[in-house]
Amino acid sequence: MAKKSEKIICFIDSFASGGAQKQMVMLANGLSKSHEVKTLQYHNIDFFSKLLNPKVKRMKVLHSNKLLRIIMLLTFFYKENPSVIISFLYGPNNYAALYKLIFFWRKTNLIVGERNLNLNRLNLKDFLVRFSHLFATHIVCNSNAQKQKLSKYFKKKLVFIPNGTIHDANVKKKYDEKKKTNTVKLIVPARFLDQKNPMGLIKSIQHFKNVDVYWYGEVFKSFSIYREAMDYIKNNSIENFHLMPPTDNIYEELIKHDALILPSFYEGCPNAIIDAMYCGLPILASNVSDNRMYLNHQNKLIFNPHDIHDIVSKIKYFLSLDFSELKSISYNNILTAKKHFDVDVMVSKYLKLIK
Repeated sequence: MAKKSEKIICFIDSFASGGAQKQMVMLANGLSKSHEVKTLQYHNIDFFSKLLNPKVKRMKVLHSNKLLRIIMLLTFFYKENPSVIISFLYGPNNYAALYKLIFFWRKTNLIVGERNLNLNRLNLKDFLVRFSHLFATHIVCNSNAQKQKLSKYFKKKLVFIPNGTIHDANVKKKYDEKKKTNTVKLIVPARFLDQKNPMGLIKSIQHFKNVDVYWYGEVFKSFSIYREAMDYIKNNSIENFHLMPPTDNIYEELIKHDALILPSFYEGCPNAIIDAMYCGLPILASNVSDNRMYLNHQNKLIFNPHDIHDIVSKIKYFLSLDFSELKSISYNNILTAKKHFDVDVMVSKYLKLIK
């Protein structure tokens, strides 16, 4: 194990309401049990930061000018001289790699994260944004599918570590046959982005009068996908799609719904699915990344995100499930989540990389 005196810096763009940010909080908290840990961010967004352990020291380097920000980040790393840098997302990855390139004589263990699956063949741009991987000691993929995709290029540097989560075992979906309602409530815990395929979901649920979708997540009103979605909802008089604010206690919201639906075009290891599995919710999800590996026991609820008819058919199938089938899916989702997504196991795998 790394010496206790060694410094670990967990580096990310911000602590916004995204999946990578949530994972960084849990990783920093786990590592701080045995090491000196600081977090570093360069955008002043703090949605998840309040969940950091008090032992973790939070650092910020804030400047609107990108060049000055880079200089300030490099200066910060130079002064701190960390033994280990763990970074998520391309921006932090590449800034950390630049530090390692310039101060090459320092023995810095750089661990960079791969957070999404590349759907298509890698092109020049894909390699340029992975500048960091040339200087990384380890490259952590949170999906096995992405590890396989990159194995040809980065070989032994690659490590597969799925996301973890901390969950209250008492927060579970309770199924009561007597309380069955006429309206089914589906939840989407995700930021409102093109990646998450909101249009595919909206066009699918307009075929159902007894299905309501509640989308919990950050909305970017300046993005074209938001305007497109709102115009479509208005023009087609859709009343069963509801935008909800992001929450840092998603588990309490999950169990109020009948199932989770995540129609993403691509994912890494989606927190939304992990959290819902721990709560015992059935999962309707795209056939992307490692989803089928974790959800094979309920694979009749997996769909092609590009095919509206397929999404509709899987919602219809979910509506046809009886009480015993729902309880069986719920039980198996909890078992699978415990097997694959234990946060202590995730942290222990990072600790091995820090050696």
